[in-house]
Amino acid sequence: MNVTRMQDQPFSEYALAGGVNATALRAGRKSMRHMREAMTGVRKEPTAAMQLGTALHTAVLEPMRFERCACVPPAVDRRTKAGKDAWATWVASTGPDAIILDLEDYQAVRAACDAIKETDALHFAGPGHAELSV
Repeated sequence: MNVTRMQDQPFSEYALAGGVNATALRAGRKSMRHMREAMTGVRKEPTAAMQLGTALHTAVLEPMRFERCACVPPAVDRRTKAGKDAWATWVASTGPDAIILDLEDYQAVRAACDAIKETDALHFAGPGHAELSV
């Protein structure tokens, strides 16, 4: 058996890697068929709430990645040609693991992350690596 440790892996790569993850294990509580479907099935597009949760998850557990990947899109009118061009240029400048948030959501994630850090909740996790795939 060949074991590989992967840290700071973009979610797009993690999702394609296969193997067992928390989602598959949760589905496996229902049945092994559900687990297999979770591991091999079609990936659903994340909802706005899921994207916001992912942003907060990243801000709390992977703050350096959040700083690198979180971005707020420019305020452009995408109904105009100039706005469409500006938007396309901006989208092309973001990386594959970009966390795109509107300004209000970005500020909410920052505030929630700060509130979590003000508590001792993260100390319960103990030492180790967040988001390490093996």
